Amino acid sequence: MKSSKRQLVVGLVLGALILAGNVQAQEKEQPVSDVLDPMIVTATRDEKRDLDIAAATQVFTHQEIVEMGAQTVLEVIENIPDFVVSQSPSGNGLPGLRGITGYLTIMINGIPLANEGYFQLGSIATSGVERVEIVKGGSAVLYGSDATTGVVNIITKKDDANHVSVGAGNNGQLQGGAFVKKSGFSVAVDHYRKENYGTTYKSSSTEYRGEELERTNVNLNYELNEHINLMYLHSQKESESSKYWPDTDTVKGDPWENEQVYDIGQASFTWDDLRVLFYGQSRKWEYVNPSGKQKGRYYGVDIQDKWQFSKLAVTAGGNYDHEKSSRLSGDEWIDNTRDKGALFVLTETDLFSATKLMLGAREVFSDTSDNVFCPQLQILQGFGETGSVYLNVNKSLREPNLSQIYGYSATQVPNEDLDAEIGWTYEIGWKKQITRADMLKLALYHMEIDDRIYSSKTSSGETIYLNASKFKNTGAELSYEHKAPKGLFYGAGLAYMDPKQKAAGSDDWEDTEHQLGMHLNIGYRWLDRGMCSLVVNHNAMRSEDTDPMWDVSLNASLDLSAKDTLRLHINNLLDRDDYISSGGGSVLEARNLLLTYERSF
Repeated sequence: MKSSKRQLVVGLVLGALILAGNVQAQEKEQPVSDVLDPMIVTATRDEKRDLDIAAATQVFTHQEIVEMGAQTVLEVIENIPDFVVSQSPSGNGLPGLRGITGYLTIMINGIPLANEGYFQLGSIATSGVERVEIVKGGSAVLYGSDATTGVVNIITKKDDANHVSVGAGNNGQLQGGAFVKKSGFSVAVDHYRKENYGTTYKSSSTEYRGEELERTNVNLNYELNEHINLMYLHSQKESESSKYWPDTDTVKGDPWENEQVYDIGQASFTWDDLRVLFYGQSRKWEYVNPSGKQKGRYYGVDIQDKWQFSKLAVTAGGNYDHEKSSRLSGDEWIDNTRDKGALFVLTETDLFSATKLMLGAREVFSDTSDNVFCPQLQILQGFGETGSVYLNVNKSLREPNLSQIYGYSATQVPNEDLDAEIGWTYEIGWKKQITRADMLKLALYHMEIDDRIYSSKTSSGETIYLNASKFKNTGAELSYEHKAPKGLFYGAGLAYMDPKQKAAGSDDWEDTEHQLGMHLNIGYRWLDRGMCSLVVNHNAMRSEDTDPMWDVSLNASLDLSAKDTLRLHINNLLDRDDYISSGGGSVLEARNLLLTYERSF
């Protein structure tokens, strides 16, 4: 890896330390999630209690993220029972929920992450993340394309105790980071590297072994005043993998090298219920063996406001996006662009004293495909302050990637008539807060996706993308959580799915992904002393006769003082080589441990 980049990170950490020394010392904050009905923003674009939201939701707070030992956002959402992912040896992949990869909107502070089909959630460190909110089911009315199975909203950190951290572990693991805030300005810096960390991907004849990985994150926030906030996020990951042939016990060829970089900027203005957010993003992906370069830019504006008319509340707004995607073909960059926008409205009214009706609609405008109208109907019936049932019916879409429309090489035929994929979701659910620390949730759903995009070969051997295939899934999700500021805490989630797809030109439904997912965490917290927990994720009844996956991690922390903490994370405690994705490919990383020391100021 480039030494200049390491020097830059060291300089940033040292600068944060110097700034921290000038900040007045403060006691270490130890917030505890002892209330299981949190305020959630993502589901309605406005703060609401979980019990008042007509959708299946899940929230990972900053404390929970730290206690589970998650280093990246990908490691956070892997703890969702119906999470699925398809990844390449580089770690680039399509995450998804409810039995289908992709079709999931990843957002930074409510703004979709420009992806063009490529996600690098393994490059976004949790050090600069305040919380991660997940809303399952179609969310196209509020967030547009890709929000068919749900949205993952990564909310960046603005406030925390000033601190620095250093860590080390086996496989050459080294970690360093800092968070400092002063006069409305905050910076979170994180750098992580490891080497010789074992097999990461298996194909029919070869394995890819991780030789070196380096990840750098810098997150800046500046609250100019109560109305204006500025945010910048730089996320970069470099990795190198060798190709190994088990049959001959040999390593052949040059290593697979990858570099992915995100630069994201946002400027938000709020005044009462009015919010205006300007944003810009750039993405770069460079890889060697096979070689290629891709990049993209994405900028726009998102506006929303809210009005109250007696018993009727109306939230309305719109957005405009300009997207550019480029790929190097030979010595020439091939550029494609798209302009798109949308108008949306969401209404809420009280039908009866405890019954709410929510109607929403979104009209999507795009210069690469037909306009699409997406409606939504939600009914929520409350039972006192501690229970509710809901009905949620909605239509969603996924626009084709620019590469699928225009092609990026001489061997691909453009198809500018490619339509957006259309999905419908029908869901009913029940939420019950049994005590202040105990929450039970149940959701039953059915979803269908038509006009799925697939690749086909022409008579001359060229690739073309067409609309034809279908997907459907019927499933159930059950979860129970017990949170407490001290003593025993635990949570369990179970998801049963029946995902099936029909290939183009076929009348047969075929199983895809896995049918059973389970998550379990159990731990004990000593107030002002530390905690210890065990986290288990299990996938079974998988497609292509893939063996079940058992992923177990151990996490512990010890408060040496009010300002000093030791943390231990042991990944893949059972040291299994199970496949992460249902149909093979990516595998669990070999068992490793990371010991971190954190000092607050």
